Amino acid sequence: MGPIGIVWGVLVIAFGLIGLARGFLKELGVTTVLLVILFAFSQWGDGTLAPFVVDVVGRAAEVFSARPPEEAITKASFYIISTLIATFISYHGETLGFRGTAPKGVPGVILALVIGVINGYLVAGTMWFYLQQFEYPFGLFPKQLTLLEGELVKILPLAVLSPFLPFLAVFMVIVRVIR
Repeated sequence: MGPIGIVWGVLVIAFGLIGLARGFLKELGVTTVLLVILFAFSQWGDGTLAPFVVDVVGRAAEVFSARPPEEAITKASFYIISTLIATFISYHGETLGFRGTAPKGVPGVILALVIGVINGYLVAGTMWFYLQQFEYPFGLFPKQLTLLEGELVKILPLAVLSPFLPFLAVFMVIVRVIR
């Protein structure tokens, strides 16, 4: 596996460990926020949000007499930074935790680990998705993927979940409100 696959795997495992520490009820709140942000990206990303950001960055560069960055760098930065901000906010302080009692013992540990890994998949997978979409504009990762990475790209969150995001996001919000 190449560098990007290793970074992706480490992040997914790290989020799994975070899930173990926090418990699955708090992790479900993070999952909800991540699904909502992915829904926003899928609905308004390239059509509305990204062109607006590119325009604002270009105008700011003009004000400071600088050359605006490439559009791919601006768009990839927008999506990655937005994902990181949403993730930070959903983990920080008073979180959107689900109510209820977590199962004790092994089932509780497994649930916490699984939901943490799902959150890692959503966060790291979203960042990788946009790096891939904009052809790795930062030059940090080689454009040539290994065979395994080529297969993983096919199952990144927005590649797989886009048609289901409206339903998943609404379902998670309804479950949170009803519960």
